[in-house]
Amino acid sequence: VSIDAPSPFNNRSVCSGLSPSKFKSSDRSMSSAAFVLSVQQHGRTSSVSRVQFPDLPALADFVEKAPPTTDKVGSRGVVGALYSGNQRLNENITQCTAASLDFDKPIDAYHFNQVAAVLESEGVGFVAHNTWSNHGRFAVIVPFANPTDLAGHAAAVERLRSMLGPYGNFAEESGRPGQLRFVSPNPEYQRKVKIFDAPLLSVPAAGTALPDNAVSIAPIPNKPAVTD
Repeated sequence: VSIDAPSPFNNRSVCSGLSPSKFKSSDRSMSSAAFVLSVQQHGRTSSVSRVQFPDLPALADFVEKAPPTTDKVGSRGVVGALYSGNQRLNENITQCTAASLDFDKPIDAYHFNQVAAVLESEGVGFVAHNTWSNHGRFAVIVPFANPTDLAGHAAAVERLRSMLGPYGNFAEESGRPGQLRFVSPNPEYQRKVKIFDAPLLSVPAAGTALPDNAVSIAPIPNKPAVTD
């Protein structure tokens, strides 16, 4: 299932809030590949649809153009997991396709840029944006080069935490594959979106990462179905 496809821009690293043309670049040798996320139209439903993004610039465009809302629960969201059916329920997860890192306790005013700089130095593609609550809070979406399972997702999250070192203080909820990442902006704050269009993060194939390969697998709380 897909929605209206975002325009596929070709860019390496840019902080937006500017013209989408700023996403463009002629260098495709080190750019990202296609990946699939689940999209939820707002937080009052558990209904999701699968959306294939041709590359990271397309995801950045999707985040950039998410409609502003004064109600956080009314925000559009993405999930780095795929489901058997159209309900975002933990028992329905079939594959994990991305990590969504939530930095709700930024170290300082430079934390966003420091996290971005580390991932860029490691050659890991990502899309980062300030969150609806703002006050320096931000999130980083790191799609995977290939789908994986719950253990593979846990291993990927721990790898990212280790990679970020002193800047890897993202919330525990980031370890939950089914965690909804709101992407709509709060109109009270200036929108900030940063993309680094590079190869996607390599993760263990499904069935190859045992739980003891990861420091921990964050528990996924049960969530009742919510109808529209």
